[in-house]
Amino acid sequence: MKMNKLDSFSLQFARDFPNAFARTIARFDVAQVAGLLDSMPSDVAAAVAARLSANRIKTIVATGLVKPNDWLEAASFDDAVVILGSMPREQCMTLVGSIENRKMRRRLRQFLNYPAHCVGAVVSDSLVRFPHDLPLTEMLGELQSQKSRARPPAIVIEQQGKYLGLLGLWQITLRSAGKAVAKDFAERVEPMRPESPLTNAVHAEQWRHHHWLPVVDHDQRVLGVVSRHQIMECLDQKEADRSTVQSSVSMLGEQYLSVMSAFLGQLLDTRRPK
Repeated sequence: MKMNKLDSFSLQFARDFPNAFARTIARFDVAQVAGLLDSMPSDVAAAVAARLSANRIKTIVATGLVKPNDWLEAASFDDAVVILGSMPREQCMTLVGSIENRKMRRRLRQFLNYPAHCVGAVVSDSLVRFPHDLPLTEMLGELQSQKSRARPPAIVIEQQGKYLGLLGLWQITLRSAGKAVAKDFAERVEPMRPESPLTNAVHAEQWRHHHWLPVVDHDQRVLGVVSRHQIMECLDQKEADRSTVQSSVSMLGEQYLSVMSAFLGQLLDTRRPK
């Protein structure tokens, strides 16, 4: 198999076994992987890309060597959701807007948009997703490659980006590599639902032991993560906005009463006998 072009045998392998193929090319550098994906039919490229790590997908798209809008056009809904889950929200909305397939475009927009009072409106895409069968050595390499000092939340996913559990980092330090894979360190924690009201979510029992929680849809697909701090900030802002509106209404009411009082006073003065 050449690095930037696939022969027919390799292409068929990628089509039939996208997960295994993604694991194989994950060892290549970003430019090589981008070249391979760009040489594939869009539906195959989407299936393979959706099985790479979220950080790798984001980096590949950032090279400009691939066409993610073509992937989304040809992808299954589940694969499209995984690909979008690796990108910033603004970029997601732009890509979805470029999809010509009206049915797919509508479904993905519904997936991305949630009312402002719900958890889905404050979901963050700052997380690392690990396939359940990713070897520990590769998982550690991915974690070490994170440039930010504050390591992003890490979760373990099954096929099609479905939630399996949080990555138990402390468990990794207590176990030797061997044949361990990501699912061996998955801690099952009840996730948030995007349609849950913020006023309810802020009181969830899970906050007693976790600073952030995964957010999943009704099919257990991971949408992102949310922290209690984010929810509280949003609620505080809503309360501040509400107070501002009430204050403005009160001020307008006082001005109205003042004007009406002056007007009535003038009206009575004109009718008073001289």
